[in-house]
Amino acid sequence: MFDLAVGVVVGEALGAVVTALVNDLLTPLIAALVVLPINALIARARRDPAPADPTTKKCSECLSEIRIAARRYAYCTSAVAPAAVAS
Repeated sequence: MFDLAVGVVVGEALGAVVTALVNDLLTPLIAALVVLPINALIARARRDPAPADPTTKKCSECLSEIRIAARRYAYCTSAVAPAAVAS
């Protein structure tokens, strides 16, 4: 009967040691070696796209928004230099 009691106590102690090793060593190691690089890859893939080219510009006289291709503004009738066409 004494041998069975010793076996139960040793088994419980060994179970506690294994649980502590898994919780304190294995889980953080897996997080550092697997989860962190995957999170970095996901963050890199989710970056915002580059902003689109502007479609408007400011009138030099009245500072209102006008289209890039406009040559004259409708409200203040000032002449505006056309935007350079990107090639």
